[in-house]
Amino acid sequence: MNISQSILSRSTQALATTANDAAPSSSQGEISDVIIWLVVLMGIVAVGGFIIVAARKRLGEDPGSGSPSFNLAALRDMHARGELSDDEFKKACEHLRQDV
Repeated sequence: MNISQSILSRSTQALATTANDAAPSSSQGEISDVIIWLVVLMGIVAVGGFIIVAARKRLGEDPGSGSPSFNLAALRDMHARGELSDDEFKKACEHLRQDV
């Protein structure tokens, strides 16, 4: 009986060791490392988003980069003040109609 008890005790210890090795070990240090890297990643994404928004805003509001845009009311006012001739007014109106 000593031999069978010894074998049973060894097999029980082997099963317990295997079960402990198979169980995932999550220590507090590993979880805090993951949280730190998630915060770093979120910070990088936030800074990148801010840079993109600032660049789009800066490129979109550059007043000296393009030609002035006119609408029909502005063209009528310019024509009424004499800044545009009849031909220029007609050409500008045609141009506006083609853009729409």
